[in-house]
Amino acid sequence: MKDLSEIPLLVQLALGIATGGLTGLTGASGMSVLISVLLALKTPAQQIVATTFAIAGVNATFAILPFLRKNRPAKHDILAIAAPASLGGVASFLFLARNLGGDTLGLALTGFMFLAGLYLVTSVGKQDHQLVRTPAYLLSTLAFLAGGMIGVFGGGGAIFITIGLVVLFGYSYHQALMLSLLVTVVTCVPLIGLSYVEGNLFIWPVLVILASSVPCALVAATWANRVPERTIKRLLGVYLVCISLFLFGGRL
Repeated sequence: MKDLSEIPLLVQLALGIATGGLTGLTGASGMSVLISVLLALKTPAQQIVATTFAIAGVNATFAILPFLRKNRPAKHDILAIAAPASLGGVASFLFLARNLGGDTLGLALTGFMFLAGLYLVTSVGKQDHQLVRTPAYLLSTLAFLAGGMIGVFGGGGAIFITIGLVVLFGYSYHQALMLSLLVTVVTCVPLIGLSYVEGNLFIWPVLVILASSVPCALVAATWANRVPERTIKRLLGVYLVCISLFLFGGRL
């Protein structure tokens, strides 16, 4: 086992650059790089999850800013997802995440990332649906489930709501990405506090990672907001498939 504080400084900075850039481009799925590296270093699962809460929450706060200029969320959407996402995250963290092992975390994330990436790659050429007003109870249910996934799997769990909004409700990818970043922020804030109280959050390494990840997240999100959705979907799909195959190969 290697605690986060034992990881070399240059590795921490490199992780920040990678996670920040990928968060800006693809949303909180950028956390999969951080999770995969920490798993490879045999970092305790609870430290991994706590670290992704902090990194994902802060990165998402900055990455969402460029998206708000063109995809400002409707009040209906904010009210429907904010509280349920937070409640789902806290509930799953308190009642499920405590018993989670590193092998379970790695296997579950690997499988879902592969399926999500495969869907995005194969659906790139499909016509985007027209955004419609989704019933609040459906959005709230999806937000609660996504928050629950974040509470169990760490910050990268927000990819669940991105895929859900696109597949189930026909949201445009930019709009879904913006809402997933919002879910990440409101869910991770209380979870950061809970992780710190339990002693699983190492402040100094997190600050080092954030020093390099926040600027990258902001720059990448600004760029992602200007390119066609098809390009971003293809990029995210290929990335998820490749990283999941890499993780699966490492388990053999």
